[in-house]
Amino acid sequence: MAGFTIDLAGRVRNFDLPKTQPLIPLYEAVVNSIYAIEERQEKEEFQGKIDIKIIREPQEIASIEGIDNSVNEITGFSISDNGIGLDENNMRSFLQSDSTYRAEKGGKGVGRFSWLKAFSSAKVESIYKDDDVWVKREFEFSLDNLDIDDTLTEVHDISDNCTVIELVDYLPTYRKNVSKNPEVIATKIMQHCLIYLMSPNCPIISIIDDERYCINDMFEKRIKREESNVEIEVGGKIFSLLNTKVEDSSVGGSKIFLYANDRMVKSIDLDKTLVDLDKNIFDDKGYYYVGILTGKYLDDNVEMNRTSFDISESSSEG
Repeated sequence: MAGFTIDLAGRVRNFDLPKTQPLIPLYEAVVNSIYAIEERQEKEEFQGKIDIKIIREPQEIASIEGIDNSVNEITGFSISDNGIGLDENNMRSFLQSDSTYRAEKGGKGVGRFSWLKAFSSAKVESIYKDDDVWVKREFEFSLDNLDIDDTLTEVHDISDNCTVIELVDYLPTYRKNVSKNPEVIATKIMQHCLIYLMSPNCPIISIIDDERYCINDMFEKRIKREESNVEIEVGGKIFSLLNTKVEDSSVGGSKIFLYANDRMVKSIDLDKTLVDLDKNIFDDKGYYYVGILTGKYLDDNVEMNRTSFDISESSSEG
């Protein structure tokens, strides 16, 4: 048995997760999967894959022929990947709050606490090869189960690594704010992970509901980007701006996405800040403008929970 080196209930209680951002726990799980795949790719060559299954509330209406399953409320997600697996190093990091294990990638070591902020529990199963032997680690992560059975069991007839995180039972505060539309969820993941999707080594990321939505394909079809970034200096700080055209009406307007450590943190509506901006640009041109702004200053000033920046909006601050 293993336990956390912190007051888990207190850490989750103090985790700031706005009710209007119910997909943050899902983003954290997806990015963790991307990191796990990158870690395995450092040792071997393979095609990374992340499947995100939507779990819905069972209702009689969903079983009627011709009725769209998306009318049912979403109660959770199951995220599977073929990354490195929850080996000893990753398990040790999982049990430690504010772990620095992935600090070089911008990891804060707190993302998994968002799972318990928005869901009643998370089920974890990880199968990977340990010294040429296939092993499995399986446990439940919840506030009611502070001791985790981290025992490894040997498994057979396995051909590849597979880690599954199941986020179970959306809490009402967050459930009522999540879209029931799988394509909307896929689009939001695409926006959050734009920088990862630009990499040639990006895993194949898919949303699975009544049908499969490949987020990589959505990205290639909808995002047209310039070949190089534009450097901007503000108050002695250097920022990088990538100009893109997004052929997707669901974006809802031209925007600037502020990223920190390759993850989108804040979206700014340009329609509300630029008076002369063509608000009918999508009707006229078939796209919205989206600028992707990155920089060390943003990386250094993102809040621990990655939902905002610790930056004064006053122009007097240099």
